[in-house]
Amino acid sequence: MSTIEENPTRLIESLKERQKELNCIHGVESVLTDFDSPIGNIFQKILDIIPQGWQFPDICFAEIEYYDKIYKNSKSPNTEYVQKSPLHKNNIRFGEIRIYYTDVPPELHQDPFLKEEYSLLNTVASILASYLAVRAYKENTPAEAHRGE
Repeated sequence: MSTIEENPTRLIESLKERQKELNCIHGVESVLTDFDSPIGNIFQKILDIIPQGWQFPDICFAEIEYYDKIYKNSKSPNTEYVQKSPLHKNNIRFGEIRIYYTDVPPELHQDPFLKEEYSLLNTVASILASYLAVRAYKENTPAEAHRGE
């Protein structure tokens, strides 16, 4: 079996996957510059972006649980193929992001998620958790305290 370096087609496919992952991170970060929109709108935008970073975006669905409320784009799929990452900051857990595949090719049934997708999910969860912590601070602090930001 050849390694990625020995197979240009595999190398190109791998690079395309990394590009999708980077686009996902940049898309999420772009959404998270908005501190004025309702949190539900922010989550919906993120839920639209996330599947595009995964290997099989057409069968990928995401949901965000935030303080016991679940945000999702569609009905949660009834599937065993799920990835999860907690939303937490300073040892306080306030939610979770879940990624689902509705179906996968038979050869991937054991674990259809790429190792890079686990890292991507953890990165997105970390970025989102930081945003939520800052947003909570801004919402619970008098406006005068934000002068000069």
